Amino acid sequence: MRVFRNRITNCFVGVSAQPVHGGPLYVFRNAIYNVQYSPFKLHNDTAGVLLFHNTAVSQGLPFHIQPARETVNDVVTRNNLFIGGPGPALRSTGRMIRSDFDSDGYGWESGPFALWNDRIYASPAAAKA
Repeated sequence: MRVFRNRITNCFVGVSAQPVHGGPLYVFRNAIYNVQYSPFKLHNDTAGVLLFHNTAVSQGLPFHIQPARETVNDVVTRNNLFIGGPGPALRSTGRMIRSDFDSDGYGWESGPFALWNDRIYASPAAAKA
């Protein structure tokens, strides 16, 4: 399935990948503005989502993945831009397995860069290391 070239504005969530079990779900070249929760919803043991060349701007966390203790498997992100308010810029409460988040841009006001698999990363360089 492909979700591409959309402008999503003033809603609760941008694109919901719930439930995608294996995919692939391609989400690319979308402009997402002023969502309350997160630009991408990865819940219910999501697997097989590819996020490329998207732009998301909101007042809250730039990218918030909150599937409680569920797993998020095989998600790949490349060349996305996530802009938001206070950090962390990337926050996940789920268990991220075989997920590759790289070459994305993040802008946030304050706080650490990421909360990922129960670890806090102060900066993008710390997360990459």
